[in-house]
Amino acid sequence: MRSCEGLWGSKLHVARVYGKAKLNQNRSPADRSGVIRGLEKGSFSERETAAAMVAAGLDNG
Repeated sequence: MRSCEGLWGSKLHVARVYGKAKLNQNRSPADRSGVIRGLEKGSFSERETAAAMVAAGLDNG
């Protein structure tokens, strides 16, 4: 039987995850607008994302 010295376990609780939107990186205003229009036709969460993007001023195409 092999020994498991050096192995240990732990649990990690993730309370919050942060991300950064990079939609406008190297994209034309028309491309950004098209992405937003596409999201507006999607699921509830996609429509929420589109609304947040418009509120952030990313819809300037």
